[in-house]
Amino acid sequence: MALALNERVIPAQTEYRDRNVDIKQLINSDKTGTMQLLKPLDDRIFDETHMRHREWTVKKNAKDGIQNFYRWMDETILKEYQRPFGV
Repeated sequence: MALALNERVIPAQTEYRDRNVDIKQLINSDKTGTMQLLKPLDDRIFDETHMRHREWTVKKNAKDGIQNFYRWMDETILKEYQRPFGV
């Protein structure tokens, strides 16, 4: 998944130029850049993490909740990356 996005942002190297970041693939006026498409997911994960962290600091035994959260994050990230990027 990360390699596919890397190829989108950093085009293949040629003999005439070094590996450069294609800024338009990261951020652009059409709001279709990688960073722009991932920002809502980043915000959602950080918000959820802060909420859960507050819960876990109150509870003494949060092991199950933490494991469930990591599963939720894995599933959510995979699903959300497939939507705009097809990876």
